[in-house]
Amino acid sequence: MQRKNKKKFRDLSKEKRPKIKRKRYGYFFILGLVIVFSLLFIFKFFFLLSPYEKVKKLFKKYKIENPNVILISIDTLRADRISCYGFEFIKTEHIDSIAQEGVLFENCIVHVPLTLPSHASILTGTLPIFHNVRDNGGFVLDNQRMVLSEVFKKAGYKTSAFVGAFVLDSKWGLNQGFDYYFDKFDLSKYKSISLGDVQRRGDEVVNEALKWIENNKNKNFFSFIHLYDPHTPYEPPPPYDSLYPNRPYLGEIAFSDEQVGRILSFLEENELDKTTIIIFTSDHGESLGEHKEGTHGFFLYNAALQVPLIIKTPFRELSRKRVKTLVRSIDIMPTILEISGLEIPTEVQGRSLLELLFDSDKMLNLEAYSETFYPRYHFGWAELISIQKEKLKFIIAPKPEFYNLEEDLNEINNLYSEGNKIAKEMKAKLNSLIESYSAKEEIQYQNIDQETMEKLAALGYVGGFVNTAEESKNLADPKDKIELFNLLTSCKEDTLAGNFDKAIEKINKVIKEDPDIPDAYFSLGNTYFKMKNYEKAIESFKKTLELKPDYDFAMLNLANCYRILGKLDEAISEIETFLKYDPKDSQAFYILGDIYLEKKDYKKAFENFQKAVSFSTLMSDAFNGLGVIYYAWNDLENAEKNIKKALEINDKVRKGHFNLAQVYEKKGELEKAKEEYQKEIEIYPLNFRARFNLGKIYGIFGDYDSQIIEFREVIKSEPYFAIGYLYLAKAIMDGNGDLREAVDIAKKGISLGPEPEYLPLGHFILADIYNRMGNLVMAEQELQRGREIQARNRSK
Repeated sequence: MQRKNKKKFRDLSKEKRPKIKRKRYGYFFILGLVIVFSLLFIFKFFFLLSPYEKVKKLFKKYKIENPNVILISIDTLRADRISCYGFEFIKTEHIDSIAQEGVLFENCIVHVPLTLPSHASILTGTLPIFHNVRDNGGFVLDNQRMVLSEVFKKAGYKTSAFVGAFVLDSKWGLNQGFDYYFDKFDLSKYKSISLGDVQRRGDEVVNEALKWIENNKNKNFFSFIHLYDPHTPYEPPPPYDSLYPNRPYLGEIAFSDEQVGRILSFLEENELDKTTIIIFTSDHGESLGEHKEGTHGFFLYNAALQVPLIIKTPFRELSRKRVKTLVRSIDIMPTILEISGLEIPTEVQGRSLLELLFDSDKMLNLEAYSETFYPRYHFGWAELISIQKEKLKFIIAPKPEFYNLEEDLNEINNLYSEGNKIAKEMKAKLNSLIESYSAKEEIQYQNIDQETMEKLAALGYVGGFVNTAEESKNLADPKDKIELFNLLTSCKEDTLAGNFDKAIEKINKVIKEDPDIPDAYFSLGNTYFKMKNYEKAIESFKKTLELKPDYDFAMLNLANCYRILGKLDEAISEIETFLKYDPKDSQAFYILGDIYLEKKDYKKAFENFQKAVSFSTLMSDAFNGLGVIYYAWNDLENAEKNIKKALEINDKVRKGHFNLAQVYEKKGELEKAKEEYQKEIEIYPLNFRARFNLGKIYGIFGDYDSQIIEFREVIKSEPYFAIGYLYLAKAIMDGNGDLREAVDIAKKGISLGPEPEYLPLGHFILADIYNRMGNLVMAEQELQRGREIQARNRSK
């Protein structure tokens, strides 16, 4: 057939041949058009689609309706100390596996090198100049701000958070929108406080997280998991302490990597990895001695600002990619929301990075704002503010700095000069950014509760916030003060470790070099306070207040010194002086009310508590104090109302459940009283009076076994509480326990010298025990002694 066609073609005249060729070429032309239109169709759907539409197609392809989301933040994790970021001296296989299966961002910059404000930016997608959380302690994220968890919760997700440090406790406001927020840092448990005590190990955090995910794995969930381990003090557990000898920071990172591995394994075992998006990042890095900064918070160099950011999806198409363009931690929230198909709140200042997951080579030319007010707030030195655009960086300081990071990665060669055109342009951009992105309205913060204030001051987490009205150009440049800063930091560490003489020597050296640092005198006062040299502590706190009259923590500690010495009138005088400088300080009015309550001047106590709540409706301690006064006035309804209000604001308010239990007990509602005492003990296990009262209620119910357990705990935690021994002896007797033990315990209680009105009770209990033992002579003797003491008491 082919040969015939060929012959036929040869036999055709030349005129006819072109016509057949044109017909054949027409077929090719049509085929070509089909191919072109097909390619255009493919191009449209795979290249012209928005990143969100591309993700939707991938969700459809992988049969995922709504993804689960886990945000992992490892505190103080410097990007260039992970193997997938090029560091050869550590093994981080689990973090590396996230990078292999996801998209790694090589240049992610945070906005504050401090834990609380940085996480506030991550979770709100806004800059610190907008959300106004500028430091650890003393700042609370206002509930006007929209947190990532709130968006997920409104979308029907179950939400949870698990934090490894007290600095992220729910009292700082990050718990908004979380169904479950695992913090539970009970500072009252610690008789001796050190910075290490206010964190928990990563394995404890992950244990709790996996337990919650296990219970919620059949629902859509968003979980925030925060591991604090690489933060100081560096104390990696075995075997990481020996695997990284003399490099404990790396040991902590390796231990954290193991915890990340536990999360990944759990997801795989439960097939949740097929439906879960993982975002891995950090709040800030660690200087590790660069620019003479040991840790973080003081400077704005990239050792503390550049952090890892890795996004892993269930999609194979979005894996093994690396993004070079600069991104910011405020971009994390909008990215998570867009990839999850949720609406991004209008106030968010970051931008979604979703397009970079598809096109990793794209350059966004974003500008990264960063700040640290730590030198300003704590020492009266200038704050630092920076802007970075790709490889160019400008820092506002009394001595401005400008770096080309492409040529000078370690920020050693300051290129700033008055005539530097690029530096001037970046400074102008920074000023414009501050103007555009700052919050326009004044944010109202809730006050920190009394116990937290005391503990934070003792821990050295906070210092005095200096007056920021003064022009920073007139303040000292932190670069010139770094050695003094390091010395003062080591003073606090010495004090916490009990090396008081060493601390005092260092603080005096600081004061000699710079006599105008309020924090130096504050630290000196804290050291003397821990030495129980209250007179010297008073001198130091007074000097602190001379330099900064509105320094609330100095006022608080000064008042405590006077109260310990029994000089209540002096304490009142100091607080009233403080109120002249800050006449609306609710905390000061609360303390004043508490002192008057101690003096049993209920009227003045009531007036000051009312002033406290008038300036802060979230002053839980003051509402609790009002409840105590109403209780003393036998107005049980108002007592219950105010104490419940306190617990509604802060369910961990000191003695809140205890006071409510007393109200119920007085009303005869013993079952409710028992429940409240149990809640108080759960929160504050060392509250021996709650245990004592709970034990008495168990006795009324005839539950002597439980009563004995509580009374034993009472004398264990408070070995000089005489009445506890007496009631324990009676409980053992009533519960048909060992009567000889009961005798010994009763005698111990009497020997401790209980208050006169309770001393007869001791002898009566002892008489009863002897009577049950059949020793009538001893029983009669103890009975007679009890009656004699009782008669003497009546005659007085």
